[in-house]
Amino acid sequence: MSLPPLKSIPLILRPQAWLHRRHYGEVLSPIRWWGRIPLVFYLVSMFVGYLERKRSPLDPVLRSLVSARVAQLC
Repeated sequence: MSLPPLKSIPLILRPQAWLHRRHYGEVLSPIRWWGRIPLVFYLVSMFVGYLERKRSPLDPVLRSLVSARVAQLC
């Protein structure tokens, strides 16, 4: 699926877009999607960071299952 490029990338995604341009030569499609809904990007990033912390109360197997399910929903 192709999206027209965004006129400007939100501030929260500019470092990620810079890394994509540097590594891949262009901004990849998922960044274009996240650029359209940056609040959801921020919330998902916070949730994944919470799950991946060292002192997470969840078992590592359950953490990976939750992460996979969240990735399917996004």
